[in-house]
Amino acid sequence: MEDSMRSAADDSIIDILRDEGFRDKLKQGEKELKKFGGQQIVEAAITKLPKLYRAAMEGDWEVAGHQFRHNQDAKTAKISNLGMTALHVAASCGQSEFVQKLVEELAEEQLAKLQLEARDQLGRTVLHHVALAADVDAAKAMVTKNPILPYLGDVNRLTPLFYAAKWRHPSESKKMVEYLYGVSLEEDLPRDHVGRDVCNAFTDDSAPDLIVAITASGSYDTALRILKRYPELALKKNPEGTSILHVLSMKPKVFRSGNELSPLRSWIYDLVPVDDEETQHEDSTSDGANSKNRCSAASFFKYLGKFIKGIREMSEMKQSHGRAVRLVEFVCDELQKKEKEEEEEKEKEKAKEPEKEREKEEPEKGKAWEKEEEEKGKEREKEREKEKKQNEKEENEPKKEKEQSHGVWI
Repeated sequence: MEDSMRSAADDSIIDILRDEGFRDKLKQGEKELKKFGGQQIVEAAITKLPKLYRAAMEGDWEVAGHQFRHNQDAKTAKISNLGMTALHVAASCGQSEFVQKLVEELAEEQLAKLQLEARDQLGRTVLHHVALAADVDAAKAMVTKNPILPYLGDVNRLTPLFYAAKWRHPSESKKMVEYLYGVSLEEDLPRDHVGRDVCNAFTDDSAPDLIVAITASGSYDTALRILKRYPELALKKNPEGTSILHVLSMKPKVFRSGNELSPLRSWIYDLVPVDDEETQHEDSTSDGANSKNRCSAASFFKYLGKFIKGIREMSEMKQSHGRAVRLVEFVCDELQKKEKEEEEEKEKEKAKEPEKEREKEEPEKGKAWEKEEEEKGKEREKEREKEKKQNEKEENEPKKEKEQSHGVWI
């Protein structure tokens, strides 16, 4: 009986693995699960609850719900060789609706928190997988349930924000990066974090890699906000030796000069409004009459932009260019500050040189004085010896004369 049940289960797994749609999902999941260093190959074998695994990958809530009704533990069970739960699997495959429903199913608040914080063998929470899938709606549902999730790192202390910025295509990651940045700020860390291993993505060792990845994702405004809080990151390089300026220099189209526009599009580009405060400030400080004309034209194009795609695209392009320019300006300012600090440090060192020379000369002078005194001492000693011999000679002269006189008398 037991053998026949095991055989039936094996047949069930084989049928699933043979299914072409399942294999496509599996490949998608494996691609999302490639991790830091790229060396690990994710094991795809399912060890238990194969129907739930497949349902989670495909977002089939009906099948999953049936599994949960017959086995309440299935909601929190680890159903893969990597220790992934149904939440992990659905999140890594971008099944947003499935994830949100399962989160709602975990009615008890503490159970929901513990389940959302469940880790796979690489230390990743469900939010790490959601970040890889660039599923902002699912991320919002999870963070609402458990605000500490954005601060939890994997075995390498890499946060979900890092995953979103580093391992997703820029066109897919930008919104996720912007959202996760907003919920990863140090001052918003939940009070119940005490005693827990939380990570600050902007001060950990991976921070330089993170800021470069965020810049590469096109989130220039987010990168600039981070740099204003942590300016020391502006000139840092990632492990590959790439800095923010390197990234931007390889993307000429993020600047106005890198785009060839037709005369009409160029004219529209100059007149379309941007919502950034810096541009508004520039317009308000320009010449009065010209400013009024520009504002009128800008208002007109802003209205048309609601209906005409080309104008809207020019507006978005201009905003993106402005953010990239401000990011470059900030980094260059930090570079100038660093150079100025280095110059000031050199000046201080230069000012200390005479003092160092004096300190260096004083021992030399001391040694010369000692040598001179030693020579003088030797000279004095010689003089004393000479004087002593002279005295002895003078004392001996009368004796010799007396002896000679006595010798003659005898």
